[in-house]
Amino acid sequence: MSILRAETLKCEYRDDVPCVDDPAPRLSWTLASDRRDERQTAYRIVAALGEADVRAGRGTLWDSGRVASGESLGVPYAGRPLPAGAEIVWAVQVWSRDGEVSGWSAPARFRTGLAAWRARWIRRDHDGDPGVDAPTETNRTENRELAADPCPFLRREFAVAGPIRRATLYATARGLVELHLNGGRVGDAVLAPGWTDYRTRIEYAAHDVTALVREGGNALGAILGDGWYAGYVGFDAKRRGASRSRPTSPPRSCSRATGC
Repeated sequence: MSILRAETLKCEYRDDVPCVDDPAPRLSWTLASDRRDERQTAYRIVAALGEADVRAGRGTLWDSGRVASGESLGVPYAGRPLPAGAEIVWAVQVWSRDGEVSGWSAPARFRTGLAAWRARWIRRDHDGDPGVDAPTETNRTENRELAADPCPFLRREFAVAGPIRRATLYATARGLVELHLNGGRVGDAVLAPGWTDYRTRIEYAAHDVTALVREGGNALGAILGDGWYAGYVGFDAKRRGASRSRPTSPPRSCSRATGC
């Protein structure tokens, strides 16, 4: 066993990274040693699209080479551009204070976000649900009663022809969304995807739904809510996103791939 070794590899300070939407995610690891007063004097990181390459020390996406440094926290990725919607495997080896090199760490993984969204917003049917007038100070109470409509329930069936290796669900909403797949709840977050400046960006979530998708027929459901985008916040009137005056165009382009 090596005197010094890298363990507990993390990407963006997490060991369960469903999605990284950054061209240079930060990589970290902890050090374990069989003797006291040990320290890291150098490291080497490799990253690839396959575990076999990483275990063999082949960094098809990135091979940092031997870097003389004691840094083990927040080392930015510096390899080839990360492919979108891919699983990246990486590993680390380290050098001890006496120059002894460790074996490769156990491989770690993270997934990258989408380069662009091909989906379009699912909008309200303005003919069947025309909405309500924009709120004012004088009609706030009346408007609150008129606008307290039930949450929309959406459902879409789809078929999977063969065995599933991995399935990732990317989802967002201008208000709130709760997802269900084949009767199972997707994720454990509430009030997702979270508050943001809706005029400039929309947050999204990436869920590993491999265990929920099955070969053959599947059904995806979503429950929508007004949330901070179009609902009541504190003592304020209902937001303009739920009224007849809501904008018909999507927000401006975002700095990250967020579906807007």
